[in-house]
Amino acid sequence: MTFDRRCSGIADRRDFLTEGILPAETPTSDSSKSENSMNTSVKLTTESLNQQLVQANENLVIASIKCQTIAENLEKSSAKMMHLANHDFLTELPNRMQLNDRIGQAILLAKRDNSKLAILFLDLDKFKAVNDVYGHGMGDKLLQAVAARLQIAIRSSDTASRHGGDEFILLLSRIGDKDSLCRTIKKIQHIVSASYLIAETNISIGSAIGVSIFPEHGEDTQTLIHCADIAMYNAKQRGTNQYEIFSPDIHNPAKASLE
Repeated sequence: MTFDRRCSGIADRRDFLTEGILPAETPTSDSSKSENSMNTSVKLTTESLNQQLVQANENLVIASIKCQTIAENLEKSSAKMMHLANHDFLTELPNRMQLNDRIGQAILLAKRDNSKLAILFLDLDKFKAVNDVYGHGMGDKLLQAVAARLQIAIRSSDTASRHGGDEFILLLSRIGDKDSLCRTIKKIQHIVSASYLIAETNISIGSAIGVSIFPEHGEDTQTLIHCADIAMYNAKQRGTNQYEIFSPDIHNPAKASLE
């Protein structure tokens, strides 16, 4: 409720307070002039006190409404700050901090239920070319469109997040067997790779996806993300719209660079 609407009832409240408070007029009696003067003085004093009471009440109501309005605005600002702290500013997807928290919760749930979860590390193919040809503004709109499609492609119980640049990480909880997981990955890639119409321009991209599975490839957040990242790199080397599930013997480019 707005401040003006809250104040609209003050006039009614004033009428309620003053109704019946002011003394009624009395007929002129044969009293002395001094007695009449005293009655008049009492009446004026009573009217003044009543007016002060009404004004004080109005001030109290207005102050109360202002305090409530300030509290509501602070609550909205706090909620907005919390949202910004946990979401990517461009795509509105959960950011790394929120993703890590959700993976941690999903791991605890998987341990309790003796179930599995999967981490999908997705990197867009041809995104750099889009930025180079059409500019970063077009690239940003493409990332927003991809984010919207990812949210459609997964269940409400799963999480799609932006890792940075053109990289996204998906958390799939309570997955089935590997055949079911592979079908899900192919569906995601099909949805992401469908042509985009942005600013009257058709844009086609693909994706490379690396996959790690809890508890098979790790039992903590960072290990699972790292393994999915390695698998994604290997999938990307094979061409567009490829995916790979992590295994200990696949090529690790970071490790190779240190040898």
